[in-house]
Amino acid sequence: MHRLPQLSLTQVRLVRLFTLLLVFSLLVLYAVFRSTRFQELLRRRTESFLTAKTGRTVTIGGFDLALVPFAVLVRNVTVANDPRGLEGPAFSASEIELRGLPTMTSSRIDLPKLRVVSPRVVFEVFPDGTNNLNPILDAFLGASGGGGLEVRLREALIQRATLRFREWNAEIDAVLQDAAITATSGRSRTVTYLALACRKGRFKLEDNETLEFAIGAEVTLAPGRVHLTGLRLRGDRLRLEASGGVDDMKKPVLALVARAETSGEALSKVFGLGLPLTGGVRMRGTMRFGDPGGFRISGAFDLPEAAFGPFPMSGEGVIRVDPKGLLVNVTRASYAGGTLEALIRLERLESPPLPVRIALRGRGIDFEKFFADLGLKGTGLVTRADLDTTLTFGRGGIEHADGLGRLRLTADGGRPSAVHGRFALPLSGGGPLSVRDGQLLFAGVPFATAGGTRIRLDGGLHLGTWKPDLGFEISADDLSEVERIADNFYPAIQKEPLTPPLKLGGAGRIVARLTRSFADPRIEGRMSATGFVLRGVSFGTASAEFLVDHNVATFSPFAAKDGGASLALTGKIGWGGSLRDAYRLDGFVADFSAWPIERVLAFLDIDLPITGAGTGRLPLGGVTPALEGRIPLVVANASVWGQKLDRLEGVLAFEKDRIAIENATAAVGAGQAKGGGFFRYADRAYELDLDVRAIPIARVDVAEGLSLTGSA
Repeated sequence: MHRLPQLSLTQVRLVRLFTLLLVFSLLVLYAVFRSTRFQELLRRRTESFLTAKTGRTVTIGGFDLALVPFAVLVRNVTVANDPRGLEGPAFSASEIELRGLPTMTSSRIDLPKLRVVSPRVVFEVFPDGTNNLNPILDAFLGASGGGGLEVRLREALIQRATLRFREWNAEIDAVLQDAAITATSGRSRTVTYLALACRKGRFKLEDNETLEFAIGAEVTLAPGRVHLTGLRLRGDRLRLEASGGVDDMKKPVLALVARAETSGEALSKVFGLGLPLTGGVRMRGTMRFGDPGGFRISGAFDLPEAAFGPFPMSGEGVIRVDPKGLLVNVTRASYAGGTLEALIRLERLESPPLPVRIALRGRGIDFEKFFADLGLKGTGLVTRADLDTTLTFGRGGIEHADGLGRLRLTADGGRPSAVHGRFALPLSGGGPLSVRDGQLLFAGVPFATAGGTRIRLDGGLHLGTWKPDLGFEISADDLSEVERIADNFYPAIQKEPLTPPLKLGGAGRIVARLTRSFADPRIEGRMSATGFVLRGVSFGTASAEFLVDHNVATFSPFAAKDGGASLALTGKIGWGGSLRDAYRLDGFVADFSAWPIERVLAFLDIDLPITGAGTGRLPLGGVTPALEGRIPLVVANASVWGQKLDRLEGVLAFEKDRIAIENATAAVGAGQAKGGGFFRYADRAYELDLDVRAIPIARVDVAEGLSLTGSA
């Protein structure tokens, strides 16, 4: 055990004296330090030194000093930004506090504990590849191998920090607000372990939507190096995990290996991809920020359950992003039983006018599934489609693209429609396509069904909305094939069967234009046919100008000729929905000359035993068979309930629940009959009031075979 040496009284007094002198000196120095004049002198000298050292204007609000424990506090520090950068300082802090006595040499500073409150750091990479922090870092770390100060830190706490990164060439702006950072040094004191936590992060690329996120990171700082051991970014639109670092702080380039999960919506809205891509996107690859040429991102991605507009698909590929643009190569994708390949290049708008280019190749795509994804299920087009196209577009997105392409359809017969009860309609054909201002255009592209119907397609589809503006010409030697097309497309559009059935026949040609939407189409056109049959009723040679809008067909007019007979129809006919098997007539007028009256009644679904060649003008309204209308009618070679008449003249009246004959005069041989009557649809009851004069008994059909002579 060591014992303290015994001091004499004189020695004790000397120790006390020197101790008092030391304390007094410290108190004097402390008082001098706290004095206004010394504070101002120290502030000016420090500002001048740091300004000269960094080449940037440095301002300091003031200093404070604590002796026990020793601490130095600097308030309101700012370092000016590069003149090329954002307004405001590159660095600022409300408080910087150093606790404990630092150890300093000509080449090294050892800091025991550092606390920084409300710092703001702005890191900007300019178009020429330089950044705003290099001059400051070079001043303290040295522009080359030895000459700079080495800073070692045992412990640090940074509170309420704001960190901002801007890449001017790529127009990237990232901000962390209210971030907290802690740092501790290892045993060698040359390595510092840092942890970052921030719940308020924002990322913005060009003029796109802002991505908000929370971030956490663990970083290891070594002399001249930064190693990111773990980075986690979480947001509603993006999840990312990464590691990497900066190998040389004198030339700070951040290199990361990352895995990310995002969505097609985020790629479009946040990163400006300009494509109607939705669903999950998984990516893995590398990222580099701070290179003289700008940032670099490269890697692979997969789309497990994505959709391009209304078209669901899956796929995988590779991606590369740099300040010059984005390159996406979809090496494999599956859609509608076929395969897709795509190459997408997005260039910055400094290379106008069309910065986005897409080359697309599709093979073996189920054409019926394509229409089903547009909302038209069960078209029965059992066909495989091959597509090659190139598209270019700018800020307006794919909805304003331009390009060229080719479509080829191959009939895929032998399989049924995807919807039970629909007709299988194998379709073949195809030809060149063009895209102008987002509209997929067809220029007389020919198609043909296996049943012999020939179709030429003009007009276009708007990409993205898939709004149609299509012109088509349909020619068929047998219109029953056209009816099968209608029997498929009508329920695909209206979600209910086509009733009453069309019962088409004959050969014909239809030229029409389809607009508005597939789900609610507007079709306007003209039709011509020979041997035309509609609802099982023959119309001979027919032609029509028509408009179909919301289950209502407007004829202006429909004209038919059969031998010497003719018929013209104008007005509106509605069907479907609550009408079921009936028709609604509105403003409907039939003009006929020597037209078989039984065909008119059959078309209107009225079962009345009247035949003959009728001439007259009939306005009708209401829902079949409960129609209203009156016609002065002349019928030659008529038959009423089996009774043949040479001529029948009178007024034919439709009175909702019945059909009536008023003021009728029937000529039979040299005699005639006058009167009227009605026939009621519901119970098939009828009433006749006749005044018969001089009709030969032999001309009365019910008396045929009886030995009767004379007249009645």
